Formats: sequence, C-alpha cells, structure tokens
Amino acid sequence: MIKKKVNIGINGLGRIGRAIFHNLYNSKNVDIVSINEINNNLENICYTLNYDSTYAIREKKFISKENSIFHNLSNKSIKIYHKDKINDVPWKKDQVEIIIDSSGLKINNALLSDKKLKNIYRIQTNADNSHSKHLIHGVNENTLKKDYDFNLSSSICDSVALSPIIKLLNKYKIISGSVTTVHPLLNYQNPLDSKSASWSSPGSTYGHFELGRGFINNVIPKPTSALSAVSKVLKWKVENKINSFSYRIPTTIVGSADLNINLEKKLSKKKLFDEINLLNKQYKNEIIKISNDKLTSLDYIKNENCCLLDSRWVHIKSIKNNTFIKLVLWYDNEWGYSRKVCDLVEHVAEKIL
Repeated sequence: MIKKKVNIGINGLGRIGRAIFHNLYNSKNVDIVSINEINNNLENICYTLNYDSTYAIREKKFISKENSIFHNLSNKSIKIYHKDKINDVPWKKDQVEIIIDSSGLKINNALLSDKKLKNIYRIQTNADNSHSKHLIHGVNENTLKKDYDFNLSSSICDSVALSPIIKLLNKYKIISGSVTTVHPLLNYQNPLDSKSASWSSPGSTYGHFELGRGFINNVIPKPTSALSAVSKVLKWKVENKINSFSYRIPTTIVGSADLNINLEKKLSKKKLFDEINLLNKQYKNEIIKISNDKLTSLDYIKNENCCLLDSRWVHIKSIKNNTFIKLVLWYDNEWGYSRKVCDLVEHVAEKIL
C-alpha cells in the first residue's frame, strides 16, 4: 500500500502531457508538483488545460499566479518552468521522484541519462530511446526492477494497443502476419500542403514527404514504428514475422488496427475470448475489452483500455493444424494511451514505496 503521495514532474504539456495531467491530478497516490513547458504564457497554458476541442470543457478551471498554476477550487499550486532541456529543470529541488517526459523531443531522449537526473525515475512517452526499459501496464510492468530501472519508456499508442494481443496470440506460435493501423492526425501535420516538418527534431523534415500534404482532405499512407515498438516491449523481433503499414486519416481521435495473423496451433473464437477474460482478471481494469456493439470510432473516445477487440470482425479459419485469424482493434490514441502511462506511473510509485 502507498503510504504517501509520490511527487511527479511533467516535461511537456502538449496533447499527451495534458491528458496525463488530467488523469493524475486527483490521484490518491501521486502528486504533480512541477511542470516544464516551453510555452511561456501561463494564461495560455491554463486555457489549454480548461478547454479542449476533442474532450470538451473541463470541470475544473485552472488559473495562473506568478510562476505557478492551480485550479479555482484548491490552493494547491504547481510550479511551472520554461526550460528547453529536461536536465535544466530543478526537479530535485522540487523533490520530484518520477519525471514523465511527454515532450516527444529527441534531444530530451539523449538527456534522460544526465547525472542531474540520477535516482529519479524517468518515463518517456515514446519508443525512440534504445537505452530505456520499455514497459506497458498489462503486458510487462512486473519486470520493473526497483533501484535499477530508472530510465523507462511507456512506448507509443499503437504498441500499447497491439502488444497485449500479440503477446497473447504468440502463445499459439505466430508464423506470419500483417497489421494496418489507421491513425488520426497529429499536431505537426499541415492543413494545407507544406514541408513535412518533424516535431521530434525541430528544424528538420521527415523523409516521408507525404506527411507534409494537407490533412483536411487526404488519407495519407505511411510506414509505422508500431511493431518495432512492440518488439522492444515483448523482447523478440515481431517485425520479422508481421508486416506493418499505416494510414494517417483526417479525424481527431481514436485509432484502429486491422491485424491478420497465421498461427501454428489451433485457436477457436471461444478460446481466444477465454484467454482475454483470463488476462483481464489479473488487473483492476480490463486490458483488452471485448466490444459487442455496432459502433464507430467516436464511440470509443476516452476509453481507458489498451484496446478494444471488435467482436463483429473476428474471423478465424482452421487450415489443417494451423489457424488464420483476423482481428479489428480500436484505441483512444490520446486519453486511452495516457491512462496506461498513468497506470505505469502508479505502478512505479508503488515500487518506490
């Protein structure tokens, strides 16, 4: 049991950073004490916390005062910094025990091992750092080693959605397969054709120039790092057996994945659902939720599972002793992903104490 709150710092208050902030703000186990955000307008920071075009107006209204923010029903303040680099923030002065790096900047990936951050647990919300231990709550969080694994990654939204089901299916020996992800647009995309600007490396461009095309009326084909991220979590080369592809589509939220897998062993629909229910029983909240309703993407907004398995599109065929299985998954790529980051944060907090 956690006897006191663990102090949290958030580096980067973009879409994911704000979702993490709102998920953790009323936590009984952790306390957000400081935030680093390059936006130096405190009133604008509060505005982005109070109003959201995807998730609607917030009940709490955050206001700014001097170098801090707090909401109008509480005197609890959170210090705000505006440093370009994660290691320039006085985290230790604020007694921060866990830093969540949601900036998405590669420069911060390289700085997570700086001696200034020694003995602070660092969780980055991307899969770019090969020196991090990649953990997903509901998949491998129990491999965390206290006092050793300080540099952590919570992977990416596609990996959070795919890792649990791929791990489960591999019990039946994956032979080959393919996955196509359908991903909503992201902040670095352009409403009109322009350069394919990189968010993670400001000033540079992506090699996939298609990402620079206008998002309003385009479905944009692109490669995806989903399976390489899954590989870092599951500790085997998933991409050697499963091909991947992605479409970036002009919607604001909720991703999907079309997963097609050939298995060496037999697996029935009933057995698959039994395996999922068995996995879910191990956790307070379901990891893979089975959806039986006739829904579309926005019906899954703010869902907090790793993914939802759409039972309408489960197709399984036995070919001799092998099995071909087709699955359609849904996942909230912001709120749902951030919820799993927060589950990981609270798991680390439990380990600390």
